[in-house]
Amino acid sequence: MNVAQPGEAPGGPRRQDAEDGHEGFTVLGGQTFYRIGEFDRMPPFLMSLVSDSDLWMYVSSYGGLAAGRVDEDHCLFPYQTDDQIHLCGGLTGPITLLRVRRPDGTCRLWEPFTDRIRPGGVRRNLYRNAVGNCVIFEEIHGELGMTFRYRWGAAEPLGFVRTATLAAHEAAAPAEVELLDGLLNLLPSGADWSVQHRFSCLLNAYTRCEVDEATHLGICSMTSQLTDKAEPAESLRATVAWCVGLEPFQVVLSADRVREFRQGTPARPQRLLEGRRGAYLVSARFSLRGGQERT
Repeated sequence: MNVAQPGEAPGGPRRQDAEDGHEGFTVLGGQTFYRIGEFDRMPPFLMSLVSDSDLWMYVSSYGGLAAGRVDEDHCLFPYQTDDQIHLCGGLTGPITLLRVRRPDGTCRLWEPFTDRIRPGGVRRNLYRNAVGNCVIFEEIHGELGMTFRYRWGAAEPLGFVRTATLAAHEAAAPAEVELLDGLLNLLPSGADWSVQHRFSCLLNAYTRCEVDEATHLGICSMTSQLTDKAEPAESLRATVAWCVGLEPFQVVLSADRVREFRQGTPARPQRLLEGRRGAYLVSARFSLRGGQERT
């Protein structure tokens, strides 16, 4: 989830342009991107993320997505039409929640890229490079003095790589940050298009998600293939997700923890989830001072 691209600063892309226009070309991390400022004020639109292999992704400006390998029968996230992809932001794909505490005792909940809790002084930018193999979502919170951004890219040996960065502005006061970040609605291997749309309840019942304690590797698989024949039908492949660069952290497998986090409950780690659609969320606490960032 969180790895830097070759030749890029470990903290993610850095601005090299001085202007803050709403739209136009800019340079980030040595690459040319097209920037759309305040993209959330536009009607939703769909983007494709290309790769040099069989990886494919369609991502909405609202954050929802569909992705996989080869075709719709080898999905990592459910294969939907574009109108449904626009509606699934915050339900399928990335989600981030931040609880920010200041030394004066104030505490703010920040959920980037959602209008569920949208304070004043928030600006959002969207970047897509000229080649079309990278897209960046950025939210600037003026009141908190922080910027959160995440970047989607593809790498054949790894699959899809999401790089997330939280940066404190130079003048920002020190803060203690509690983070819940990751991916929702992960599909186990073997969930082809027909199973997704005709037997979704049965698919959930056969889903098993677990975490390897030594590596924090999330493994999402089916306990067996879906069949009504009286014969063995083992499911021997799995969808996997892992996190790099955020130590220490704990792994959460259930989307229910998102609701609990919003209500103020600390995220509880999980090692096993059965009979439910899977997620891979990481929970961490860290300090951040003005000018610092975590990736």
